[in-house]
Amino acid sequence: MQLEEKVAIVTGGAQGIGRTICYTLAKEGAQVVVCDINEKAARATAKEMKEEDLNAIVLMADVSCTNEVNLMVKKVLDKFGRIDILVNNAGVCSLTPLEEITEEE
Repeated sequence: MQLEEKVAIVTGGAQGIGRTICYTLAKEGAQVVVCDINEKAARATAKEMKEEDLNAIVLMADVSCTNEVNLMVKKVLDKFGRIDILVNNAGVCSLTPLEEITEEE
């Protein structure tokens, strides 16, 4: 297990590609933080992972809101003391160039 004792945050981790990333990291030994705005789906993903003896917790955050992201990161650091892997999988749909997107948008 290449990622044993590593702490990973996966934004958009409740469904689709993010869910698969969560499983892949956990199968390699990582402690996975399933971060999503869809609480029901995030909890279902973490529950299924735990049923397979994989390490997962759920922390909710809307990645378009700086305060929520900062609070989520603080909770991870308080619980685990570090973050080793960050997968920025959550998507925001906008036609505005990335460098011009405001937090409100």
